Amino acid sequence: MNNNIRFYLTIPLVALLGLVQSTLFSELRIFDVSPDLVLVAATTWVLIRDQPEGLLAAVVGGAVVAALSGGPRLLIVLIFCGCSILVGYAHRHLPQMAGIIPYLSIIAVTLIYKGLLIFWLQTTGKTVYIPGLIIQNVIPAVLLNLLLVVITYHLGVWIDKRFGPPTVDWQ
Repeated sequence: MNNNIRFYLTIPLVALLGLVQSTLFSELRIFDVSPDLVLVAATTWVLIRDQPEGLLAAVVGGAVVAALSGGPRLLIVLIFCGCSILVGYAHRHLPQMAGIIPYLSIIAVTLIYKGLLIFWLQTTGKTVYIPGLIIQNVIPAVLLNLLLVVITYHLGVWIDKRFGPPTVDWQ
């Protein structure tokens, strides 16, 4: 399957994940937080397919999540894109850590995402108790996204092998 068709696969798949996150997963609370399915999927797609498709997943996923949430729309898309670029850069420059990059990436991306949303909340004039938010929201979200990345990474690898270009094995 050529790369153009792969882009056509990425867009509806990530849009569907955004719908699932905003509808079903918004009611599903584990550790008293909802999973960030699209953020985790976009991050793993950067690691599996590299920067262009990962950035596309971040833009589409961020736009769907932003459109269906009550949060700051442009900020959500920008955070998703920035995290995608950051993860792609780390993946290219730290190949010797390939085994733990998905887990380190999810920790970093979740902290950036939640941290910037907390900062935005503070700038709106709302009273924010940051230590409480970190304990009740950020730490459980990091743990939940770490669990979620195990599933999404292996599923993403399977999708890539199933629909990706054939690989050449050298004898």
